Formats: sequence, C-alpha cells, structure tokens
Amino acid sequence: MSQQKRILYVVDSLDRFGATRQLDLLTREISHDHDVHIAVLGGEDIIPTCMTSEDVSRQFHFLAASPTDQPSFRTLTRSGLRLRKLLRRIEPAIMHAWCQPAERVALAAATEFESIRKFVTELHIRPSTNMTMEAVDQRLGRPVQQYFVPHAEVKKSLVTHQYPEEKISIAPNAIGSATPSREIARRKLTQLSGIGEHVRLAGAVAPLVPRSRVKDLIWATDLLTCIRNDFHFFIFGRGSQRERLERFASQTEAKAHIHFVDSELHAFELIPGLDFFWQSHLNEPLPSAMHHAMLNNVPVISVYGPGTSESIVHQETGFAANFGARDEFARWTKYLLEQTEPGSQLARQGRESLKVELSVEAMANKYREAYVQFV
Repeated sequence: MSQQKRILYVVDSLDRFGATRQLDLLTREISHDHDVHIAVLGGEDIIPTCMTSEDVSRQFHFLAASPTDQPSFRTLTRSGLRLRKLLRRIEPAIMHAWCQPAERVALAAATEFESIRKFVTELHIRPSTNMTMEAVDQRLGRPVQQYFVPHAEVKKSLVTHQYPEEKISIAPNAIGSATPSREIARRKLTQLSGIGEHVRLAGAVAPLVPRSRVKDLIWATDLLTCIRNDFHFFIFGRGSQRERLERFASQTEAKAHIHFVDSELHAFELIPGLDFFWQSHLNEPLPSAMHHAMLNNVPVISVYGPGTSESIVHQETGFAANFGARDEFARWTKYLLEQTEPGSQLARQGRESLKVELSVEAMANKYREAYVQFV
C-alpha cells in the first residue's frame, strides 16, 4: 500500500471514551499517509473537542437520521442503509469497522462490495449472546481480512464467540498525551455540579449497564460521605441502568454527592480536575480513561485483573482492589484523602510507568502492516 488509499472507519457513535479515543489516536496517524473518512452511525452530529485538530485531515460522515437518536437496532439499521450509499459514493479501498455494534452494521452494509477490503477492531470483552447472533456474525465475518484486539482477554472472548483465531491480531491500545490544565478542568467540574471549590472529587467512566459495576462505586461513595462531607463522585456515561442507579443513589446518604454526566467524552477534558479516578470493571482491557487519568497525574484505584494488572502495581502506580470488593475503593480513597503526599507520589509513579507503554505510532504501524498485506 505504497500509494495513498481511501480508508473508511465505521463507528456506532463518538460517545464511548475508549473506542473514540483509540479511533482518534489511530486515524490521526493514518491520515498522514492516506485519505481517512469516519462514518458515525448514531449519536450527535458533532465532532468531539478531543478529535478536532487543524493539522489532521479527516472527513466525518454522520449517518443518523436525527442527532438525538441513540444507537438502537432500528436506528442502526437505518444508518446501515445510508452507509451503503456512502460506500457507493466514496468507493473506499478499505472499510474498517470499529467495535460492536458497528461491526455487524458495517459488514452487513458492505456485503455487495467484494472489492473493498474489510477489517474489524474490537476493544471490549464481548458479552454473552445467543447462537443466532453468533451465526450472523460468523457469516458476516467471512470476508474480513483481519480482526484487531488490544489484549489477549479480548481475543479469548472473540474465540469463545466462534471468531476464527487465526484472523485475530493483538495491537495494544496506544496512550496519547496529557490534556488541559487541572485548574480549568476543576473549575468546570465545580460549575457543572454546583458544588463549592473546597471539595475532593472522584470520577469513573463507564457505560451504565450492570457489567460495569458502577453500583459498587455508589456504595463506596456512601461509605466515604459518612466520614467526609466534602467528598463527591462523578459518573460519566449513559446506558440502560441509568434510572436504576439514580434511584439507588437517591436512597443513600450520598445522594447529594453523586453527579451523573451523560457523555463519556466529557470526561476527556474533565478527568484532569479529579482527585481520584475509579476503574470498576474489566470489560475494556488497557482502559483508555484510566490511562488518561494516570497521564494527567490523577491517582487511580482500580479493580485488579487482566487488562488492568499491566498498568496497576499495587501501592506503586495505583491502588488495586479485588473484583467486587466495593469497600476497598472506599478504604484506599480514605487513605489518599488523609495522606496527600503519598497520593501525589503514587500519581507521579503512575504517569512515569506509562512511558514504556505502546506509542501511537507503534500501534498505527501494526494496522499499516495489515493494510499492506491484504490490499
């Protein structure tokens, strides 16, 4: 692929922190060599601030009928029809689907375009599904040249769902650079929630679904507010469990200390203003939001397991909590609230540890090699 090619990336929305962050980092690099287009199947027709840059040339195509439409089976099906028209119009050499559900929609829309080389990236552990959907994915995936995953656990998940192991390559998530100042981010957080300036803030980024275990973090917040009236917790994300989580929070003593922010992407500019970052689940190995916090000198308390153990060395680069041990989030946060200097040292060591991680250029080169091999 020595000459410039047109590459179309397809994503369900630009509101999932990890998916959007990794897509942004990759396409910034790929756009130096090739004509990059990004098709967005649902969500708002606005390019997030974190993806805007004058020195990066990418063309966005928003395919939702309405910017208020959230991705669902019906809206994604309609967007799939528009994607088919887009494929006919721009005639890309490569179509790269970015995570489920965009994978299924994109591959279905591109079935008639045999000349287009097809690739898929999946960043999340695939949840349980039924045999019918597995059969659909297997059929749609036959023309796929290569699947990319960031971690062996995601590969194992796809193999469990009958994806061909020989087609799956590991390309670890890249880690970008730090973002705006802590002062700006902190001011925005206090304005957003209407709280005072002399407070201590924790935050988490996750889809609001049961497997994200956000309820554990609300429980931990309730424990902390029993002893610290100045502690507040921000939840960045949306999902089917939103109302139930709000109801649960309202029944605790911490109800005035818990703040929901609908967009995961808002966390990109606000994370630097946090005092602590909480990672509650293992569904996204090498989690981008957690690494973003570490890059911005925010101490991390994370559930420990495959995908976080590579970054969290207990009491050295962060605090590790056992899976489901909600009290440990409260315990280690209490320690950091009372011991500010060890917290600052932990944050510095966390940031320093990321310098040995995979660079953006190295990640992009793994994709470039596959594109050259199959196109």
